[in-house]
Amino acid sequence: MVLLATFPELGRSADAVRGGEMLGHPATRRLFRGLSEQISLGGHLDIPAWLESADPGVRDTVSKAMMDGSIAKVPDPTAAFAKLCAKLQLLRLNAEIAMNKRLQEEAQERGDVEAVRATSVRGIELKRNKQGLEAALQRP
Repeated sequence: MVLLATFPELGRSADAVRGGEMLGHPATRRLFRGLSEQISLGGHLDIPAWLESADPGVRDTVSKAMMDGSIAKVPDPTAAFAKLCAKLQLLRLNAEIAMNKRLQEEAQERGDVEAVRATSVRGIELKRNKQGLEAALQRP
């Protein structure tokens, strides 16, 4: 979010939409949504008002990161943002893989052959997606 607030032009990218969908914490998603709305309206980004709208714990963390200044020094914000979004996708994918594995184990315990087959196919698909994301993260 700090990268997006620092470089609002990134908010118009497909990565910004996907990144927002991948955030797990509700307070973080709300803050991201508020930032995205300000960016979509164009014009000046009101960082203090945006931060003020956040839950206190999230506000403090994001404020510290904003004040740090290191984000402004990122040499290629577009590439950095794409990598951050890929990492979020990877986290979400890992959670989905774990859930699929549990569902497959439950289906095996029930003796539900169709569900075992479906979760196996889904597991292969998820692992393939994970490998693609991991490969993308290895690229410069």
